Amino acid sequence: MTADPRSYRVVLENERVRVLEYRSRPGFGVCGQGMHSHPDRVTVALSPVKVKLTGADGRTVVRDIPSGHVFFARAETHSTENVGGAGTRIYIIELKDHDGKPA
Repeated sequence: MTADPRSYRVVLENERVRVLEYRSRPGFGVCGQGMHSHPDRVTVALSPVKVKLTGADGRTVVRDIPSGHVFFARAETHSTENVGGAGTRIYIIELKDHDGKPA
């Protein structure tokens, strides 16, 4: 994954997971800038998030995610944009395979 290091920090990393904390402002990527990829992961919304997601196929959807919402997602390539009126904060827990590589 490529992301602006000013928008995230590594909270924890070991042989099984990498936990990233992302902060974004309105108009910026929620979990990275531009089209990027994630391995299988669990996302925890630490604040409300209104996000526009664009998949690798070009399809776009807008989602309102409440604070405290937790969800699992399979590996994917997408772009995201904070389309809400406030900053956001999320944790992404990236799952690694048994060899310590992204799953």
